[in-house]
Amino acid sequence: MLPLPMAAILVWIAGPAWAAAILLGLGALLSPWPAVTLGLLLLGYVSIAILDPLAARRHETPAFFARLRPFQMPIAIAGLAVLIVRLFLPPH
Repeated sequence: MLPLPMAAILVWIAGPAWAAAILLGLGALLSPWPAVTLGLLLLGYVSIAILDPLAARRHETPAFFARLRPFQMPIAIAGLAVLIVRLFLPPH
């Protein structure tokens, strides 16, 4: 278990990232417009794909994130991109 001062420092450092993730998730959940929902989700997944490997190299997250995220997140990003394209295509 982390000592209280160390835990407080970690929360302070990670706080903005958690706040951004929560705001993106809530925005996507509460948005009445599908394009906005998918755009917010896409933004969140792209940020994870970029930031998690960087954080893993600085030993701020588990090391396997540096190897996992570059392969995992493009699958989610591609799925959301297909949904966005499908959203704007006319119905058959």
